[in-house]
Amino acid sequence: MKKNKVSASILQSMREKVETRKDLKEVVPEYKSIINYSEYELENTEIEKIIEYEEKVVLSAKSLKKDLVDLAEGLAEAQKLFANNKNGKFQKWFEALGLKKTFVYTLLKRQELYLEFNNEKIFQVPERVLPELKKIKQTVSPEEVIRIINSDKPMDEVKNISFGCQTIKMPNSKNIEIEEVEIIDNGGDRIKELENKLAEYYRKIKDIEYELSILKKKR
Repeated sequence: MKKNKVSASILQSMREKVETRKDLKEVVPEYKSIINYSEYELENTEIEKIIEYEEKVVLSAKSLKKDLVDLAEGLAEAQKLFANNKNGKFQKWFEALGLKKTFVYTLLKRQELYLEFNNEKIFQVPERVLPELKKIKQTVSPEEVIRIINSDKPMDEVKNISFGCQTIKMPNSKNIEIEEVEIIDNGGDRIKELENKLAEYYRKIKDIEYELSILKKKR
């Protein structure tokens, strides 16, 4: 009889602990706004509503960010698996899941940079910044790349990076900044890089000349 009482006491204690844990899990901290709404000229009732919307947006953005990180990791691992099998079915696989090629390979670029610099903000930078980051990471420090990723305008930061600039004047055109070329004898890779830069400058020149011709026709 005494043994049964002890068992019942233990069971009751276990139930209380379970209920306590359940209560703790159900406690959700109150959301605190991150915006000073006194600058927005809103009524109190409007502020209450907009804070509700703000909470939804912030929580959804956090969830979306985590989902993108997880999705990128899953795609990268799947790509490795298909590459090892050498059957070329990776694209067929992700398209069967309803994913588009451009979206997948952009996410894989982000994942590559994320693994290298360990910064989740890489999943938020504009898509057109990604190839630029891959280029400049060969010539700047990892800390500089991270600074660019964390900046509010990463594309502007990328454009500002140079090893010294000079301004040249072209007849019948706007001024254009061209990066000084540092002459380094390091083989074919450097030659290819310089050729690509030269082609890019010619393209810019053609764009300027085209814009000028359009403007002249309108005069």
